[in-house]
Amino acid sequence: MADVPPSGQVKDVSSVSSFISAVIFNSAVALAFYTAFIVLRRRFPLVYAPRTFLVPAKNRSPPLERWYSWLTLHSRSDDEVIINRIGPDNWAVIFYMRQLFRVFLFIALVGVIILFPTYITGNAGNPGLNKMTIGNVGDDQTARLWGTLFLTWAFIAVVLYIIFKLLNKAAELRHKFLLSPENRASLSGYTLVVRDIPRSLRDPVVLRKLLERIQPNKVLDVILTRDVRELKKLHTKHVGDRDSLEKASTTYIKTVCVNFAKHIASLKKDGQSVDLEDGGVHAIPPEIYNMRPTHKKMMIYGEKVDSISEYIREMRELETQLKEKRSVAYTGSDKFESAAFIIFSDLFAPHVAALANIHGTPGVMDDKQACVDPNDVIWDNLQMPFYQRQIRGLIALLVCVGLVIFWGIITAFLAGIASLDQLTKTFPFLGFFNDLPASVKGIIQGILPTVLVAILFSLLPMILRFLSKFAGEMTNTAVEKTLINQYYGFLVFNVLLIVTISGSVFQAIQTIIDNPPKVFEILARSIPGVSTFFVNYVILLALSGPAGELLQIANLILKPLKLRFLASTPRAIWRQSQPLVYSSGVPMASHSFIATVGVTYMTIAPLVSIMCLMYFGFWYIAYSYQMQYVYTTKNQTGGLYLYAAAKQLFVALYIHELVIAGLFLLKTAWIQAALAFLALAITIAFNRYANMFGKLMVSVPAKAAVDESSNRHLTINTDVAKELTSNQAWREEVEGTNTIHGKESRANLVDSENEAWADHNTVSERDLDKDTPAEKNARTNSSEDTEKYEGPDDHEKQFLHPALRPDPLTVWIPSDSLQVHQKIKEEVESGCEAKVIWEGAVIDLTGKITVTTDVIARGTEP
Repeated sequence: MADVPPSGQVKDVSSVSSFISAVIFNSAVALAFYTAFIVLRRRFPLVYAPRTFLVPAKNRSPPLERWYSWLTLHSRSDDEVIINRIGPDNWAVIFYMRQLFRVFLFIALVGVIILFPTYITGNAGNPGLNKMTIGNVGDDQTARLWGTLFLTWAFIAVVLYIIFKLLNKAAELRHKFLLSPENRASLSGYTLVVRDIPRSLRDPVVLRKLLERIQPNKVLDVILTRDVRELKKLHTKHVGDRDSLEKASTTYIKTVCVNFAKHIASLKKDGQSVDLEDGGVHAIPPEIYNMRPTHKKMMIYGEKVDSISEYIREMRELETQLKEKRSVAYTGSDKFESAAFIIFSDLFAPHVAALANIHGTPGVMDDKQACVDPNDVIWDNLQMPFYQRQIRGLIALLVCVGLVIFWGIITAFLAGIASLDQLTKTFPFLGFFNDLPASVKGIIQGILPTVLVAILFSLLPMILRFLSKFAGEMTNTAVEKTLINQYYGFLVFNVLLIVTISGSVFQAIQTIIDNPPKVFEILARSIPGVSTFFVNYVILLALSGPAGELLQIANLILKPLKLRFLASTPRAIWRQSQPLVYSSGVPMASHSFIATVGVTYMTIAPLVSIMCLMYFGFWYIAYSYQMQYVYTTKNQTGGLYLYAAAKQLFVALYIHELVIAGLFLLKTAWIQAALAFLALAITIAFNRYANMFGKLMVSVPAKAAVDESSNRHLTINTDVAKELTSNQAWREEVEGTNTIHGKESRANLVDSENEAWADHNTVSERDLDKDTPAEKNARTNSSEDTEKYEGPDDHEKQFLHPALRPDPLTVWIPSDSLQVHQKIKEEVESGCEAKVIWEGAVIDLTGKITVTTDVIARGTEP
């Protein structure tokens, strides 16, 4: 993450000797990190290569045999193979680094050949590294600025080319993802989410007829969300009790195994033995078998109870309450909330419906999204009213703007109170620090403010994510995409603009208020002078960032500790063993910001471009390894983050064009300034054209769907139904609609491209008269219907809040050679509805629990 530097660091950085010293020191640290990574990579595959064995077989990367193989991954891998293996989002990060590396390779080479000689031989007399900037061109040397102007246009053209290459690739990835076999094998690929449904339309039958007007004969089911306010707390406690039961049961099995091993050792010492094959669990002495875990009901006081029995009792009571609450939620239209999942019969239909105007009132049923994964949904936000989201969004925006503007003040305040003198005055009990030697106090004083500010920085993404959720974002993907833009804006304002203008947020704001046009003049005067700071800033990040990313010091230390002390059950081991999930928000925004710095200075201080070349080169190598061998993605978006990052490069062009035009004006190069403003106008035109890609990122174009249908069937057929995560109930329903799923219909789809969209390949009119499962559920208001109703079917469960899903919980315990796990299974399943399993989990007589990698690699928690 790119930290905001203290304003004092901006001064006195133009010395060549200090620059060389900084490069040597940071290079030594980076070299040490890379060496440690090479040594540790093979020894700790759980940290450095989990994708070779802890993901499904089709997603695994081949092990690297040689110690240097990771250095050449970027040049010897096929893109399509990598996309299929790691997913479009992880590959998009590699692609983004590759394109930025290439653009800065061109800019740096041309800058070294043309701009360096032009600026170094200037007569302005700038010292140190400032001799390599446009500021070293004297006022009587304006003819030299024609070369600067020519390269400005050339570099802008190259950056625009890269932007549109990124946008086209993002759209291509998005469409391939939406039409991919994985998406066609998932119900979410056929689903549209609609929010802000008025009460008069909260009926599955009414909604179905309404959506049929948009996509005739293609609506298979309508699933309205339900009120779960009373259920959520019960469900959370139910899951918590399940986890506690697993922990207590595993502790009991471990206690019995360990103590029995000691008992065996004692018998062997006395010359006796025990045959477990004959005795089994009966061979365990009663005093060991009865060593069951206990706890106090009220945490630290109250009656001591048997933990296993108590958690079983609590689960049984909660199951009864949950059944009653779910029955009420399932029946009665008054329990319907303002959001619904609409399931269509083909893959293209939800995208068409997402673009339609359903209701005549602004804000009503206007928020629609196709292909939403239920696991990506923020359920508490799904039914948040439209006007509440507007108010919350405004509050979140104001807080976000306040954070951006006043961040420098906040960090300065924290750094101030973090001084030892201030702390000992505020907190007298810390007075012993005054007795420490001066050298020790100096070290603490130097580290403490930095650590405190670093902690605050680590909290910023969490704060921004919280604000997005507070504002009512529907999915975690939307939260992460918002974070990319917010964090990028934060860096541009606090690092680039504030540092450049004055180093003081108050002075900058006052200048903007007093004379807004003067801001660009100030930027033009200041940017060449502070370019050497950004040279040091970027090279520091280029050397330390990728090396730290590869070494993963925190993960290397914490993962073994978590497995050792926090993973006391098979489920906890499963969770702690999962590969790291790559969250795009912060890193993508940081990389876009460095690209913005490089583009801003590309003809002003070409040395910055060389540092950016190193930055993106090192990150390209690092991400080529990390994405293939370390990171997974929780929810694939198919290029949405790449699209957001590409659009941010327009901001970089705007800043560069305004600054270079201001520099030309300062040097009275009027024609060059006019041509620079012309470049700005052209960039605005290209930006407006680029905005059209926004629609392509939302929905699949008809042309792409037609092209795909010539090779694959976009309607749900029997083969796809068998692959769906929902099983028998869904398969029986869709197989019954033979006009969609029959072999004859599929043959017709192949025969003619036009017939692929004909009515005989969709639900027939007579099928509209049949009630779907959700409609049947909506009509169970009578006591007679309620008695017959058995809850949602398998496919409907996927689109219900987790608290509404009636499936019994799974208690996962390890199996043991003493068969204690069998006794626990009998006790649990006779006492509540939970199902006990020990799939892939074994505990030995030493108490060590192992979980097979096949179970961990499945990616689905048992």
